[in-house]
Amino acid sequence: MRSALLIRMKTMSDQYALVLEATKKIENLLNAIGSEGRGLTEKCRSVEHLLPSEIAWSIKKIAAERNKLVHESGFSLSNADDFSLQAGSVIEYLQRASKPDHSEGKRQGLTTTILKFPDQSDALAEMEWFSSQPILFPIKEQPEDDPDD
Repeated sequence: MRSALLIRMKTMSDQYALVLEATKKIENLLNAIGSEGRGLTEKCRSVEHLLPSEIAWSIKKIAAERNKLVHESGFSLSNADDFSLQAGSVIEYLQRASKPDHSEGKRQGLTTTILKFPDQSDALAEMEWFSSQPILFPIKEQPEDDPDD
């Protein structure tokens, strides 16, 4: 009985190591692409619009498995190999997405642009430019109804 308990403890220890290392890596990679929030799920939601739906879904599933493993007594991964494959796919995608492709000078995966909020002078300059442009689609005048007809 003692050896079975030791084997189970080793298996649980391996699962903890696998899950915690994978989720730490994913969180760091999400931070590299500009995520915000506390924890994996919040970070994923903050950049979900930048990710393929399959990747976002996988991250949420990985986060749920991690939370169950850490917080639920007696929980263990049903298939550590599947978890490892799924986490590996997410990590590989996020690594590609966050590294620039030096051959062409652009990113391989998603790109993020930090938008600059316009100040008052930018808005005024934009309005002045817009009002100085020729009208492309002039409004046709409607003939007035002649009361003498």
